[in-house]
Order: sequence, then C-alpha cells, then structure tokens
Amino acid sequence: SGFPPQVSSHHHLTNREHDYIARHISDQLRTNYKTLYQAYQAIDMDRDGHIDRSETRRFLTKQGFSTKVADQFYDRINSDGSKGVSYPKFQKQFHDGYELASYKDLASASQAVHSPTLLKVCTGVQGSDVQLAGKAKV
Repeated sequence: SGFPPQVSSHHHLTNREHDYIARHISDQLRTNYKTLYQAYQAIDMDRDGHIDRSETRRFLTKQGFSTKVADQFYDRINSDGSKGVSYPKFQKQFHDGYELASYKDLASASQAVHSPTLLKVCTGVQGSDVQLAGKAKV
C-alpha cells in the first residue's frame, strides 16, 4: 500500500478510514512534537484555542490527504459543531503515545490558567492539587 493512504473522498469517512487517519496523525505528531500540547499549538496557527476547518485542511493536506477528506475528518472530530476543536477534544482523539500534558505546558496557555475544568480534563489535577502540580517537576 502506498502513501498517501487510499482514502476515498467519494463518500463519508468510514470508521476504519477515520481511525486510519487518526493513527497516521498521531504517528506524525509523536515524531515531530515532544508533547501533545505542543502539537496542538503547532496546528492552531492563529492561537485562538481552537483548531478550525482551515487549520485542519492545512495540516492534513501537508500529510497527503485531500481537502475533502480533511473536511470530513474535521466534521467527525468536531461533531458537536462548535467553534472548532478544543484542546480537550484534540487530546481525546490523539492522546495515544503521549503522557498527559504537563501543568507547565498548560500554564503557558492563557485560557488554561483561568479554567479549572480544562486543567482537570488535561492533567487529571483538580481543586487544591493544582498548586502542587504547578510545583511538581514535570
């Protein structure tokens, strides 16, 4: 089987095709970025805290996928139709092979500093444990 992968753009992505693309992306991210949060920041070009359709297209077309396949993949990972793919959504999809994001990585994002929910989702840390996590060697 050659590359780019043979994913048909004539129909909606099957679960198998979606999983294949997700695995390919995960492999690329692990190869190029030390942490999942660094990978997220690299794709979120405008740094607005959401990966939008155009950012997904840019990333996936560089990986050899068609624009139509990129759009279908985006629609699946952003199935709630929100503004874009938030870090928690991204993490849920691509966490394999990465440790959970460190507090230090998240603290660099202004929305993470002010969001106990995001901090809990991304690090598993909650409440009074936040101060300890910030002081822990990561």
